[in-house]
Amino acid sequence: MRIIQEGDRGVALAPGRGKVPVVYRYRDLVLDSGVVVKDVLVGVTEDTDEVVTIPAQSTPKIRLSRQRAKDETFSVRIPGELDDVLWGVSHELGANPTKFHSALIRFYLHEAVDQPAFARRLKRLSSSRLASKASRTKLTLRSNGALLREVRRVEEREGVSRSDLVRGAVLAAKEDVFDRPAKNRIAQLKAIADAV
Repeated sequence: MRIIQEGDRGVALAPGRGKVPVVYRYRDLVLDSGVVVKDVLVGVTEDTDEVVTIPAQSTPKIRLSRQRAKDETFSVRIPGELDDVLWGVSHELGANPTKFHSALIRFYLHEAVDQPAFARRLKRLSSSRLASKASRTKLTLRSNGALLREVRRVEEREGVSRSDLVRGAVLAAKEDVFDRPAKNRIAQLKAIADAV
């Protein structure tokens, strides 16, 4: 792939004007959907400064911005002790807690979607004494809509709430990292910790 640099010149088709000279500049691009893509390379006409082309190297950034706009947030309440568990797991794995907590929960929810036995594990853990304490801590998580639709199916199949699954996920992480360390699971969690 040829990498176009800021200041490079070329020619592109402009609506109603045919071929026009362009110069490549980094700009904030507003998509038709209203999503703003920050600092992306685009080809602009030299005379009107109108964006008329987008090089291939800019499409991953645009695609990610579109996807983020489709992400959803959801909130659950968990006992303070489970919040402490999340912080402990983050510390043990050397992760940035503000980014890792959400990624950890998504990982365990993916596992529950893919493996019914794992979903039953989360359900069992969610009814433990520790998970049943007063839920005073609000946990807000970001996820894509596709995962949340699959999680809804797990909730219906297992007769649990999303809060139950999240509480079970936190306790599963506790088991996997502290109580019965599982080498493969810890390796997966460390990879997630390194990625976020």
